[in-house]
Amino acid sequence: MLIFSVVTIVAKSKLLINGIDLTLTKIKWFLCKLQNLILCNSRHLLMSIAGINKSIGFQW
Repeated sequence: MLIFSVVTIVAKSKLLINGIDLTLTKIKWFLCKLQNLILCNSRHLLMSIAGINKSIGFQW
């Protein structure tokens, strides 16, 4: 009975660790996507500002 309890505890702890690993992987994936989105949006913003500055420069 004691061996069964130990095996059960080990199995549950492995499931818990695997669950934490999965959660961390999902968090890393989300942060990676978020970072790409922020970088992409900031690039578009800079390009828009550059375009506005260029068009103002042509008006002079």
